[in-house]
Amino acid sequence: MKTIHRVKYTTPNCIENGMKAERLFASLAIKRGWQVTPTKALRDIKDHIDFIIRADRITFTVDVKALKKIGRHDPKEQSKYIWLELKNVRGKSGWLFGKADIIAFEMPYGFLLFKRKSLIDFKRRFVNHWKLTRDPRKAEYILYQRKGRRDVLTLVEVGLLKQTISHEAWFTEEYKWN
Repeated sequence: MKTIHRVKYTTPNCIENGMKAERLFASLAIKRGWQVTPTKALRDIKDHIDFIIRADRITFTVDVKALKKIGRHDPKEQSKYIWLELKNVRGKSGWLFGKADIIAFEMPYGFLLFKRKSLIDFKRRFVNHWKLTRDPRKAEYILYQRKGRRDVLTLVEVGLLKQTISHEAWFTEEYKWN
């Protein structure tokens, strides 16, 4: 198990949600025939890679993203929008510019998997890089930065991602049969 290095403002609930999403992703990958190797904490932090998955002669590196709230004080996580992290809280390259091949976004039904480089192309095409807000509710397709923080994110709609970018959906067993 990885040692979690908590960043200021990260809540225990946020960490637990991330770890839960990682466990669910790993179990779905194994059920789909992938060998799953978790990475060390340093590789997770530095390269933004949670897992290496292998099947036959294919290998991918994966960064798993749990469901997120839009605003810190929202009552619960949502699945209509995804945050793309351009810069992290240290002001360094965010996970969008990490080294993972695949970004796996948790959804209520399982995961949506996108090639990270396709997400970069999507960002270049749809995000206004000249406009900045400090209000997370106004961050759709523009840059968002929290006051006093060095991270930069943008909020994108899952529906447009799915229409625009090739992706794969991994369903949980519970969802498949409902």
